[in-house]
Amino acid sequence: EEKIEFRSAVYQEIELDFAADAPDLSINYKTGYRINGQKENDVVFPAGYNQTIEKMAEGLEIKLGHVVQEVDYTDKTVIQVITNQGTFTAKYVISTVPLGILKNNEITFSPELSSEKRAAINNLQMGLMNKNYFLFDKVFWDNDVDWITHVTEDPNEWPLFFNFAKYIDKPLIMGFSTGQFAHELEELSDDEIKK
Repeated sequence: EEKIEFRSAVYQEIELDFAADAPDLSINYKTGYRINGQKENDVVFPAGYNQTIEKMAEGLEIKLGHVVQEVDYTDKTVIQVITNQGTFTAKYVISTVPLGILKNNEITFSPELSSEKRAAINNLQMGLMNKNYFLFDKVFWDNDVDWITHVTEDPNEWPLFFNFAKYIDKPLIMGFSTGQFAHELEELSDDEIKK
């Protein structure tokens, strides 16, 4: 029983945060971080995360549909970002493109990225987390809780659920899956996942 509970704790405290199985993660895992202003409880956005992005974007000029093709930082004072819809210049550029874009060399960097950065990009792997929403006819679980933990020998049996019913008055829970279990679910149809 202790081993099963320990496995469940590893999932909730490590694998869920990093969307990967524990053996695939660095032993240098660090814990205990907290965002400034964050309280002990999670913050729920029943209207969706989009409201946070909209607030952060107020007053900014946002360009959509611009596919970055090249970042030329040869001239350290004026960096050029070449897109499918024109070239933009800036003194500084922060790149937040997905790891897959970097792995596939879909953006040209001039000069080329250092060998250390290329090695880091090549060695990093991408985790996978799925959130599956299950709408039932009625609530059959404790509706006073936020989180429902399913402690079992097999971590691939939906180990964690979030209770949306508490916040939106619908019998809805969200199940999390990460790592190998998430990859296996990717191959299933919606009906197979429901089963």
